[in-house]
Amino acid sequence: MLRANQLNSFVSPSKRDVLLILAIHLIAGFLFLSPSYIRPDSVGVMSWLRSAAIDHDFLFFDEWAGFGMIGNGFAWFKEVTPAGALANHWWVGTSILSAPFWGVSHLVSIALPGKLFPDDGFFGLDLVTLGWTSVLFGAIALILASKVLRETDAALPERDLLLTLALTILGSPLFWYLFRMPIGTHAAGAMMVAALTWLCWRLVSGRDDVSPLLVGLVFGLAVVTRLQHALLLPAILFAGVRSRRSPRFYLLFAAGAAIPAAVQGAAWHAIYGTPLGPLARGANLEGVTWMPFRHVDLLSVLASPWHGLLTWSPVVLVAIAGWVALHRQGGTSRDLAIVLSLMFAGELIANSALDRYWWGGMSFGARRFVDLAAPFAIGIGAAIRARARVGAIMAGTASTLWSVALMLAATCGSLSLSRYLSAGDLLIAVGATPRSIAFDQLRSPVASGAILTLSLVALAVVAILAAIWFALARRLHVTPAHGLLALSAAALVATLLLIAPTRQRAARERASHGLDGIAARSAGALIDQRGLLQDEAAWLLATGRSARLESTRHEIEAIGARLRELGVE
Repeated sequence: MLRANQLNSFVSPSKRDVLLILAIHLIAGFLFLSPSYIRPDSVGVMSWLRSAAIDHDFLFFDEWAGFGMIGNGFAWFKEVTPAGALANHWWVGTSILSAPFWGVSHLVSIALPGKLFPDDGFFGLDLVTLGWTSVLFGAIALILASKVLRETDAALPERDLLLTLALTILGSPLFWYLFRMPIGTHAAGAMMVAALTWLCWRLVSGRDDVSPLLVGLVFGLAVVTRLQHALLLPAILFAGVRSRRSPRFYLLFAAGAAIPAAVQGAAWHAIYGTPLGPLARGANLEGVTWMPFRHVDLLSVLASPWHGLLTWSPVVLVAIAGWVALHRQGGTSRDLAIVLSLMFAGELIANSALDRYWWGGMSFGARRFVDLAAPFAIGIGAAIRARARVGAIMAGTASTLWSVALMLAATCGSLSLSRYLSAGDLLIAVGATPRSIAFDQLRSPVASGAILTLSLVALAVVAILAAIWFALARRLHVTPAHGLLALSAAALVATLLLIAPTRQRAARERASHGLDGIAARSAGALIDQRGLLQDEAAWLLATGRSARLESTRHEIEAIGARLRELGVE
């Protein structure tokens, strides 16, 4: 009887599915999670949260200095803005979504004495909690994908769901950005895109209980987590039009999306002097941070050995085949396939045209597609259940084994993630991978007693917050829309209150870190840009793009000349 009830559930996945997904992520977290791995991107992403809570401003000088990224009169990677603060082009969404977990962990860090629980806001329990929060976000993303799979295929066996999860987690870059480099934007982005996918599915399948405010809030938070998600709007509009929603739906949707956008605009106004922030002001040669529509590198984003999506994660081809299979089924399955295809097309355009550095800097594979984990999972699941089942399973397994081989090579150090790679380099790196991995290479809870202890406390924090949420939802009928609205509204109020302190303290903070000179206004950003352009030059040289190579070299020379003028070189 229980089995029959599971198979006939059209509202939500069975508790067994949820427990299975949580168990997979829990076990993988203890074996592979590396929350102590910090990059400049990680510092920028979480500085919003740490600076607001501890320094009560958005200056970020302390955060940068804490990681040794200030010296010689400038800050590495970033510049002092015209408003006098330190630039931060990373978006606020991840900090907003992580705030409840980080906030409780920080209170615990303050309460518990000892070196194991530093209360500086970045290390110790706070950092480990952020790592486990990323794991939770990834689990939620796949739970939402499983909900869609269950509702499109009531007879989906658990073995097929398990295979779908394995191919998605290991065959896409998801595993790497949930466990190996968890302190970033991708886990939160994957959860928000999964939520949008679920909501769009409910729209096209004719559900009348879809809150337009919730759709707007999720979309807004997705965009302020990663800008590329703005191009998911056509998929949402298609779902709305296909389900014949009234004008009121779109007004409430816009109102919901505006709240997270207002948080981002207020935060950037505090540090840049304009709500557009790095979209309008920056210290690179062009005077901004991004250079949209410089070139369209569609083929490179898909097929280049240098972090190309299909090269590093060929399992995506299986997902696309699954979308085709859904489209052929007709009805609401066809509408779902169109939604998923529009999402992929939007992300593809964003990643190939809206950022010159299409390869994503130091990345494992095509990291900017990680956030499409739920659409990929739905496609893979559909392919496994289609007529060409055996072929899909064989192709998916082979593709995933290749991606796993690349992960092992990267973990062992035989594969560089920070330089241009040819197809030959990938093959050589995989062939040179050692047969075993030492515990200390994992940097995980099983390799460190301290991280293990902190992980257990962090999981208790997550469990307590989850229990509080379920209690509120059951007794007070608090919905996800209520929760996201409260979270976004609180973030907006806090951000508005921090604008004045940021402006008032900027001069004193700059002076205390030696950043009042002219070099501080652009040197760090220019050095970062030069490194990226040197990577671009290596790619252009290897692929024979001589005209673009010459232009890039001129830009590198111009940066060198400017740095010499600033006295940095």
